[in-house]
Amino acid sequence: MPPSPLSPRPLSHVLRALIEVAFIIFLFYSNLLMGEFNRTNGPGNSFSVALYDIFTIKNFAIAIIAASIGYVIFEHLRKKTLGKHPRSHGHRKNLLCEESDC
Repeated sequence: MPPSPLSPRPLSHVLRALIEVAFIIFLFYSNLLMGEFNRTNGPGNSFSVALYDIFTIKNFAIAIIAASIGYVIFEHLRKKTLGKHPRSHGHRKNLLCEESDC
């Protein structure tokens, strides 16, 4: 029996969390790279020097912690505004549904 279209797949929550955390980490590193490249942009300094400066264990730890906190905050706001299940949109009804059919 195929799953219903409204029920989420078992790993969909984990996959969505990983994608959102990875996106936050990407934004963190791109912002860090822009600042570092502007700071080191002088004679003899190149893009590779800026890349070498930003990819450290400390920056990675900061990125993971910040992304985790950001994910928890956005997930809380999503549940608060949309209801329990993000796809059900809480109180919204199907507009194509008749009163007697729902």
